[in-house]
Amino acid sequence: MSTKTIVLAILSFFIPIVGIILYFVYKGKEAETAQYCLYAALGSIALGLIAGLLF
Repeated sequence: MSTKTIVLAILSFFIPIVGIILYFVYKGKEAETAQYCLYAALGSIALGLIAGLLF
């Protein structure tokens, strides 16, 4: 995993819409990076929903 992939995944976690957009940008060229961005964005959304329901 490259440094670029890690940085984009962290960015995707904190700004989920960016992660979803990055998924569509990178899905054809760099599938691994696209997958990490999507998973980080979806994880952030799920965590936000769970936190919203609990608090």
